[in-house]
Amino acid sequence: MSDNFDALARKLITINFQPVGQPQSSAIFGSVAELDESALVQKTVYRIGMWPFLSDVDQQKAHAIWAIFGYLLDMWQDVTVYRLPLRLDDDKDLETYELTPTDSLFEIDDWQLDDLDENIALWGRVLAEGDQLRLTIYLENDLLDNDETEAFHFDALDWDGVVALLPTAAQKIADHIEAQVKNNSTPIFETQKTDISEIARPVFDWERKLFLHLWEWDWEDDEILADFQALTQAATQADNSVSLWATASAIARSFLPGFIVIGDLLVEEIPAILQEWNYDPVAAVVLADALWRAGYIREAAKLLENAADESPESIILGRKRALRASEVGDVMRGIQILQETLLQVKSGVDSDPYLYVDYGNLLQLALQTGMPVPRLINVDISEKDAVAREAIFAYEQGLIGIPSGLDVLYNLAMLLMYIDTDRFWEIFELLLQEDQERVHINDLLEAIEVDDVEPGIAIAEDALEQARTVDNQITLARLLILNEENANALSLLEDARAQAQELEVQTEIESLKLVCKNSEFEFMFGEAASIIDAGNVPSDSTLEFLEEVVEEAPLFINGYLVLARAYMAVDEDESAIEVLLDADKVIPGNPDVMELLAACLWETDAEDLAFNYLNKGLKENPAHVPLLLRAGRMLFDNEQYDDAKQFIARAEVISPRSSELAALRAYIAQKISEDEWGQ
Repeated sequence: MSDNFDALARKLITINFQPVGQPQSSAIFGSVAELDESALVQKTVYRIGMWPFLSDVDQQKAHAIWAIFGYLLDMWQDVTVYRLPLRLDDDKDLETYELTPTDSLFEIDDWQLDDLDENIALWGRVLAEGDQLRLTIYLENDLLDNDETEAFHFDALDWDGVVALLPTAAQKIADHIEAQVKNNSTPIFETQKTDISEIARPVFDWERKLFLHLWEWDWEDDEILADFQALTQAATQADNSVSLWATASAIARSFLPGFIVIGDLLVEEIPAILQEWNYDPVAAVVLADALWRAGYIREAAKLLENAADESPESIILGRKRALRASEVGDVMRGIQILQETLLQVKSGVDSDPYLYVDYGNLLQLALQTGMPVPRLINVDISEKDAVAREAIFAYEQGLIGIPSGLDVLYNLAMLLMYIDTDRFWEIFELLLQEDQERVHINDLLEAIEVDDVEPGIAIAEDALEQARTVDNQITLARLLILNEENANALSLLEDARAQAQELEVQTEIESLKLVCKNSEFEFMFGEAASIIDAGNVPSDSTLEFLEEVVEEAPLFINGYLVLARAYMAVDEDESAIEVLLDADKVIPGNPDVMELLAACLWETDAEDLAFNYLNKGLKENPAHVPLLLRAGRMLFDNEQYDDAKQFIARAEVISPRSSELAALRAYIAQKISEDEWGQ
């Protein structure tokens, strides 16, 4: 394929991220183009290439079904959808190309983008089956050993029925590929009125032109505005939930970084359109979200407030307004909005379990930060631990609708630990059953502060009796350590280590064994790390202790990191590099190891090697803030200022309050000041 198609694939891959400037040449690094392409893009786990849905009944509606299904899949934050609505063969010339219906009538075997990094392919058909319509969605999943094509069938009486089935179909596909991170604050359309006749063509045409825009096709400003008007007027004419939602979703995609020049053109048009739609709550939230993500904070907040004036009973508006208030630091305002919304629920408005969860989350945030909450709606404010009890009530109400919500169970347990230990152990048992990855259980055991862990030991022993798994052995061992039964815990861990297959689990076991063998280990290791973090020189005994840790637990990465920093503190950089290279052999590409190794090599003037290891870390961990900041500092020191800005900006997006980010800014400011004053 031509260079234009290579560029098109790259733009699809980076559609959610700010464009990167042209790489600069460097005598040391050559070009940092590879770093720019990979390190600044945090790829999702599931990357779906989405080919057209074809139909022998009504192709225009099938195209709209395709667009709507893509908007639904966008709700999963661990999913990226690469939309391929047009076949652009090598004989197509972007200078003379004219949009035709036949260019959207193709299947996966007819045309693909060679450089696109999708790992799942999806396409579909809508065909007549007797008196019904059947939507069939086909899936090829390269993440599976068996990547044969799978078919999922959804039957309906008519096109309205097909549309109504789409949320269910999207959930089924997400469950099948094991996507998990669903944005529960993103609204979808009501499934009672689902006629898409009016918006079918303009929505799909909008998607086709967005795609062509990435191909550098000439879409003039006046044409964009004319197409926008046709799209929104069609939704106004349709006047139903799905049409407004789909149109808002199509417009929202124009505010993604890869399309932002289109979004910038449309931002002033949005309020008038929403007013024409009577500030439909769902459409308002979709568009406000798009503006917020694009940096139009005030405009987005104004849209939400105007919509709330029109629909004060809307739960999704209440939730979104509270979320945005908390994001700009006004947690109390967020709590107030949710309380007002909850009072509407008590007055008869249909409930949403996540409304209670959001309320519990903000109350818990207020507790953690010491903010006084002047008013509660379910618990007397004068009661002891009133805010905590209010949050507990909110989480328990939320669990009625989402009984296996792991985040909710964890947050509830963290509150019950101090309020009601009997109930705490009940939630612990439920979390132990539901948390297959053991992330929340481990976090809970790290934070646990109860006088008596015997009830937890009994629960863990019962779980181990039912299933003698490595996970259950580790959980029981952790509780035994808390109960100062180190010998019994060590025995369990030895057995678990012999069975453990995953490196991450083996590492966890080794770190726990260190605690079993030395009850003072955590204190001693923490003290050693604190000495080095404070910039002090470690004693010989501290170095000896750290060397023994690495020897005793070769999979314990923190041991290597602290030992390497200890060597650096005593000016033994070569020893530090050797330790970090050993760590990389044990667990290749660990981001913390790569960051420290790059820093150490840079200081010893091994610039090429430093950048090699930095690249290695960023390739697998593109969102690791210390790595991004290390890249920024190294590029700044090498006078590649534009490239440095890209990495620092990416780190700021991920962690704007990072202490390491603040330290790097201070370092850069100092260097600039020194240069200006000739120091």
